[in-house]
Amino acid sequence: MPTGRKYTKRTASGARRYKRKDHYAVSKIQAVVRRALNKNIETKSGLQSPTDGLQINHNNFVLLGTNPLATVNGTTDEEDAIGTRIGDNINLKGMSIKFMVELNERYSDVTFRMFVVRSAKGDTPTRATMFNGISGNKMIDTLNRERFSFLVTKTFKIKSNAPTASMTGVLSNNEENTLAGVGGSGIYSANGDENNNSSSRYTKIIKQWIPGTKFSRSGVIQYENASSQVKFFDYHLILYAYSNYSTNQDIWSVARLNDCVIQLYYKDA
Repeated sequence: MPTGRKYTKRTASGARRYKRKDHYAVSKIQAVVRRALNKNIETKSGLQSPTDGLQINHNNFVLLGTNPLATVNGTTDEEDAIGTRIGDNINLKGMSIKFMVELNERYSDVTFRMFVVRSAKGDTPTRATMFNGISGNKMIDTLNRERFSFLVTKTFKIKSNAPTASMTGVLSNNEENTLAGVGGSGIYSANGDENNNSSSRYTKIIKQWIPGTKFSRSGVIQYENASSQVKFFDYHLILYAYSNYSTNQDIWSVARLNDCVIQLYYKDA
């Protein structure tokens, strides 16, 4: 009789009919056991607010966080600090990102793109390296996927009903030359004094949930020994802004990041 099989009965021709015994792959059994054990492990959370008040220039981006997966060795479980872990591995359940963006008063329509990017160690994305460069407008340029992995991309827009002019009163010179003396954004009177009562900044809150399997197929994140740095890769949270064709690149700030909060949910591996 063939090994690992059992027969049921003979067929009409007299031959025996076999069926294979049920069996389970070791990896499947391990996964079931791991899930059962994880149910009894406490879910931790880590919180960080990497930066705030960043001005975002037209057709450019800012880094909101260069180590959003940061955790440190320890046994405490504080709700208002970077998370702690036992050992150098965690089972990441997911990441919650929340941030508020303000539209600078001079602009009434700005489009944004948020990216979560994975790169080789030490390879921080720039405008020159993150895109392929086939278009000057990085909102529609293709992404350099051979160099970076884009785990999440999200596009959104902020529009206001306020006047687009950023100065009040009689101007003695053209708008751009006059503005050059008083700053890249804001509402100003003709004499150059800032007029904060002229308009209020339009804001928008963005929320994004990213499952842990986006960062690792198994959800397991490994860190460098006794370090907050993830092993093998770097991760970056990026916010890009674009106003319109007539806006001078790298001169005018079209928006500002009010604040950003990143929260991890994970278990000790």
